[in-house]
Amino acid sequence: MGITLRDLREIERGLKQLATLLLKVNDRRILYSWSEYFAALQIKERHPDWEVKVTGAIGGPDVVSIKNDEKIRIQVKTGKWQRYEFGLDVMYSADASFGKGTQIRSKRFDYLVFMIIDGTKIRETLVFSIDEVQEVDARPTMAGDPKRNPCLLSRAESIEKWEKWIKFYNITDPIYEIERDIVEHPEKYRDHWDKIKWTN
Repeated sequence: MGITLRDLREIERGLKQLATLLLKVNDRRILYSWSEYFAALQIKERHPDWEVKVTGAIGGPDVVSIKNDEKIRIQVKTGKWQRYEFGLDVMYSADASFGKGTQIRSKRFDYLVFMIIDGTKIRETLVFSIDEVQEVDARPTMAGDPKRNPCLLSRAESIEKWEKWIKFYNITDPIYEIERDIVEHPEKYRDHWDKIKWTN
């Protein structure tokens, strides 16, 4: 059996309190567990009849919903809303990291939840289908760790500032169409939990 709605609420509340305290000292370890239970709670509240589990699996998926031996697989990522200074300009953005991109290429999940943290609070939660992020792949000139972690999905405050930042650092990797769409049409992704559904 999956976890009950009541238990999910209690676990999520406790993890949120602990994660918030630890974020004040830049400790992100509990943040990842909180984000997974947060996502599970959002799904269970909208679909009380679904069996929802937090897997704790490395390499995902992080949350699954099960029905008649079929699964909806949900990958949960967190990104810190960060300030980047370049020249006399400033840009804010957050990244979801996918290592070398195997999870996306092999379609190890059906939906992606990207929780963006600003300080100790959720700034934004974006929901995508796997098809919406299929173009996301390795960008070694844009990544901070190009050997181990070149595959990123970024949420920038502005495409104009991001393009200036790219030009300033002579970055040759492209901005993905999905990243442009997030900036131009955030309402298509923000809190769109209704995307997560059974296909049959």
